[in-house]
Amino acid sequence: MKVLILTLDTRGDVQPFVALPRGLANAGHEAVLAAPHRFEGFVRDQGVPFAGIDDCWSVAAEGPGAGADILVGTHAHALQGAGWLGDTYVVYGLGNFVFYS
Repeated sequence: MKVLILTLDTRGDVQPFVALPRGLANAGHEAVLAAPHRFEGFVRDQGVPFAGIDDCWSVAAEGPGAGADILVGTHAHALQGAGWLGDTYVVYGLGNFVFYS
């Protein structure tokens, strides 16, 4: 399975999502963390595949066309919706729901 994880804003928003692609890779999946360019060194130093972005929504629009099976959005302070966009399952916001519940 191919997973694209999108996050933005501060290191506090990016850092919690470094573990997710590593866990997915250990389970045999391909996962890429897409975050602002300024976090490339930090993410790659953790051994995580990185895609630099200017903003989350430009990548979200391209994710399904790039072959992602699942697209995970972050930074939400409340659970957001999810659903199918073509053949890609999109989770619009997990953020605090996953890491602080």
